[in-house]
Amino acid sequence: MHIFSSRVIQQNIYQTCSLINNLNHLQVNIFRLLSSATKNKKATPVGDQKSKDQKSKEQKSKEQKSKEQKKESFLRYLASLEAPMPGVEGRWVPRDDFTGEKGFGIFHCPSCKNGWYSAHAYKIYRQGCQKCEKMFFPIALWVNKMKQTFIVKQDKIEPHRSDLCEACQIKKCTRRNDDLF
Repeated sequence: MHIFSSRVIQQNIYQTCSLINNLNHLQVNIFRLLSSATKNKKATPVGDQKSKDQKSKEQKSKEQKSKEQKKESFLRYLASLEAPMPGVEGRWVPRDDFTGEKGFGIFHCPSCKNGWYSAHAYKIYRQGCQKCEKMFFPIALWVNKMKQTFIVKQDKIEPHRSDLCEACQIKKCTRRNDDLF
Protein backbone atom coordinates (compact mmCIF):
# COMPACT_ATOMS: atom_id res chain seq x y z
CA MET A 1 0.00 0.00 0.00
CA HIS A 2 1.41 3.37 -1.04
CA ILE A 3 1.06 6.34 1.24
CA PHE A 4 1.51 9.66 -0.51
CA SER A 5 2.93 12.42 1.63
CA SER A 6 1.96 15.98 0.82
CA ARG A 7 5.68 16.76 0.39
CA VAL A 8 6.08 14.14 -2.36
CA ILE A 9 2.91 15.34 -4.09
CA GLN A 10 4.06 18.97 -3.89
CA GLN A 11 7.46 18.02 -5.34
CA ASN A 12 5.74 16.18 -8.21
CA ILE A 13 3.47 19.13 -8.87
CA TYR A 14 6.40 21.57 -8.77
CA GLN A 15 8.38 19.48 -11.27
CA THR A 16 5.33 19.19 -13.54
CA CYS A 17 4.77 22.95 -13.34
CA SER A 18 8.40 23.66 -14.25
CA LEU A 19 8.23 21.43 -17.31
CA ILE A 20 4.95 23.00 -18.44
CA ASN A 21 6.42 26.48 -18.01
CA ASN A 22 9.39 25.49 -20.19
CA LEU A 23 7.06 24.17 -22.90
CA ASN A 24 4.94 27.34 -22.73
CA HIS A 25 8.01 29.59 -23.05
CA LEU A 26 9.21 27.59 -26.04
CA GLN A 27 5.84 27.95 -27.77
CA VAL A 28 5.81 31.72 -27.14
CA ASN A 29 9.34 32.10 -28.52
CA ILE A 30 8.47 30.10 -31.63
CA PHE A 31 5.38 32.25 -32.17
CA ARG A 32 7.47 35.44 -31.80
CA LEU A 33 10.07 34.19 -34.25
CA LEU A 34 7.46 33.28 -36.82
CA SER A 35 5.66 36.61 -36.37
CA SER A 36 8.82 38.65 -36.76
CA ALA A 37 9.88 36.63 -39.81
CA THR A 38 6.64 37.37 -41.63
CA LYS A 39 6.73 41.09 -40.69
CA ASN A 40 10.33 41.56 -41.83
CA LYS A 41 10.04 39.77 -45.19
CA LYS A 42 11.66 41.83 -47.97
CA ALA A 43 12.57 41.12 -51.55
CA THR A 44 16.09 39.74 -51.70
CA PRO A 45 18.36 38.66 -54.55
CA VAL A 46 18.13 34.96 -55.45
CA GLY A 47 21.63 34.19 -54.13
CA ASP A 48 20.88 35.82 -50.78
CA GLN A 49 17.54 34.04 -50.59
CA LYS A 50 19.18 30.64 -50.70
CA SER A 51 21.43 31.38 -47.74
CA LYS A 52 18.53 32.91 -45.79
CA ASP A 53 16.38 29.88 -46.58
CA GLN A 54 19.17 27.57 -45.41
CA LYS A 55 19.59 29.59 -42.18
CA SER A 56 15.83 29.52 -41.65
CA LYS A 57 15.73 25.74 -42.10
CA GLU A 58 18.61 25.29 -39.66
CA GLN A 59 16.88 27.53 -37.10
CA LYS A 60 13.61 25.64 -37.47
CA SER A 61 15.46 22.35 -37.10
CA LYS A 62 17.08 23.55 -33.84
CA GLU A 63 13.75 24.79 -32.52
CA GLN A 64 12.06 21.50 -33.42
CA LYS A 65 14.80 19.50 -31.67
CA SER A 66 14.49 21.69 -28.57
CA LYS A 67 10.72 21.27 -28.53
CA GLU A 68 11.05 17.48 -28.93
CA GLN A 69 13.61 17.32 -26.12
CA LYS A 70 11.30 19.25 -23.77
CA LYS A 71 8.38 16.98 -24.65
CA GLU A 72 10.53 13.89 -24.07
CA SER A 73 11.59 15.34 -20.72
CA PHE A 74 7.94 15.94 -19.80
CA LEU A 75 7.02 12.37 -20.81
CA ARG A 76 9.89 10.96 -18.72
CA TYR A 77 8.68 13.05 -15.79
CA LEU A 78 5.11 11.75 -16.18
CA ALA A 79 6.46 8.19 -16.29
CA SER A 80 8.22 8.79 -12.97
CA LEU A 81 5.03 9.87 -11.16
CA GLU A 82 3.21 7.41 -8.94
CA ALA A 83 -0.34 6.22 -9.55
CA PRO A 84 -3.11 8.49 -8.28
CA MET A 85 -4.35 5.72 -5.99
CA PRO A 86 -2.59 2.71 -4.45
CA GLY A 87 -2.90 -0.47 -6.48
CA VAL A 88 -4.05 1.21 -9.69
CA GLU A 89 -2.13 0.13 -12.78
CA GLY A 90 -1.73 2.49 -15.71
CA ARG A 91 0.22 5.59 -16.72
CA TRP A 92 0.04 9.38 -16.92
CA VAL A 93 -0.28 10.82 -20.44
CA PRO A 94 -0.36 14.40 -21.76
CA ARG A 95 -3.91 15.74 -22.17
CA ASP A 96 -3.68 15.67 -25.97
CA ASP A 97 -2.84 11.94 -25.90
CA PHE A 98 -5.72 11.01 -23.56
CA THR A 99 -8.43 9.09 -25.43
CA GLY A 100 -11.01 8.94 -22.65
CA GLU A 101 -13.44 11.55 -21.42
CA LYS A 102 -12.77 11.72 -17.67
CA GLY A 103 -10.18 10.49 -15.19
CA PHE A 104 -7.60 11.50 -12.64
CA GLY A 105 -5.84 14.66 -13.77
CA ILE A 106 -2.91 16.93 -12.96
CA PHE A 107 -3.46 20.68 -13.21
CA HIS A 108 -1.05 23.61 -13.18
CA CYS A 109 -1.73 27.33 -12.88
CA PRO A 110 1.11 29.29 -14.52
CA SER A 111 -0.24 32.54 -13.04
CA CYS A 112 0.21 31.71 -9.35
CA LYS A 113 2.30 28.51 -9.74
CA ASN A 114 -0.36 26.42 -7.96
CA GLY A 115 -0.70 22.77 -8.91
CA TRP A 116 -3.27 20.15 -7.98
CA TYR A 117 -4.57 16.67 -8.67
CA SER A 118 -8.23 15.93 -9.31
CA ALA A 119 -10.13 12.64 -9.43
CA HIS A 120 -12.72 14.39 -11.61
CA ALA A 121 -10.71 15.77 -14.50
CA TYR A 122 -12.28 15.99 -17.94
CA LYS A 123 -10.23 16.25 -21.12
CA ILE A 124 -12.54 18.88 -22.62
CA TYR A 125 -13.50 20.85 -19.48
CA ARG A 126 -11.41 23.15 -17.32
CA GLN A 127 -11.06 23.47 -13.57
CA GLY A 128 -10.37 26.64 -11.66
CA CYS A 129 -7.34 27.28 -9.52
CA GLN A 130 -8.34 27.55 -5.85
CA LYS A 131 -5.83 30.38 -5.31
CA CYS A 132 -6.53 32.70 -8.25
CA GLU A 133 -9.68 31.08 -9.73
CA LYS A 134 -8.38 31.14 -13.33
CA MET A 135 -9.57 28.16 -15.40
CA PHE A 136 -7.22 25.53 -16.87
CA PHE A 137 -7.36 22.22 -18.70
CA PRO A 138 -5.49 19.28 -17.13
CA ILE A 139 -1.90 18.97 -18.31
CA ALA A 140 -1.94 15.18 -17.91
CA LEU A 141 -4.53 12.46 -17.28
CA TRP A 142 -4.27 8.90 -15.95
CA VAL A 143 -4.91 5.98 -18.29
CA ASN A 144 -5.81 2.71 -16.53
CA LYS A 145 -4.41 -0.55 -17.86
CA MET A 146 -7.81 -2.15 -17.40
CA LYS A 147 -11.28 -0.88 -16.58
CA GLN A 148 -11.60 -0.50 -12.83
CA THR A 149 -14.39 0.61 -10.57
CA PHE A 150 -13.70 2.33 -7.29
CA ILE A 151 -15.98 2.53 -4.30
CA VAL A 152 -15.38 5.56 -2.12
CA LYS A 153 -16.90 5.81 1.34
CA GLN A 154 -19.24 8.79 1.70
CA ASP A 155 -17.30 10.14 4.69
CA LYS A 156 -14.11 10.24 2.57
CA ILE A 157 -15.59 12.46 -0.15
CA GLU A 158 -14.25 16.00 -0.03
CA PRO A 159 -16.49 18.98 -0.81
CA HIS A 160 -16.74 19.76 -4.52
CA ARG A 161 -16.20 23.36 -5.65
CA SER A 162 -18.80 23.55 -8.41
CA ASP A 163 -17.92 27.20 -9.02
CA LEU A 164 -14.43 26.09 -10.17
CA CYS A 165 -15.67 23.16 -12.29
CA GLU A 166 -16.53 23.97 -15.91
CA ALA A 167 -18.27 20.59 -16.27
CA CYS A 168 -20.56 21.52 -13.35
CA GLN A 169 -21.40 24.85 -14.93
CA ILE A 170 -22.74 23.12 -18.04
CA LYS A 171 -24.27 20.27 -15.97
CA LYS A 172 -21.95 17.51 -17.26
CA CYS A 173 -20.03 16.78 -14.03
CA THR A 174 -20.83 13.60 -12.11
CA ARG A 175 -20.11 15.42 -8.83
CA ARG A 176 -22.10 18.61 -9.47
CA ASN A 177 -24.09 20.02 -6.62
CA ASP A 178 -27.67 20.24 -7.94
CA ASP A 179 -28.68 22.54 -5.11
CA LEU A 180 -26.49 25.27 -6.64
CA PHE A 181 -28.52 25.45 -9.86
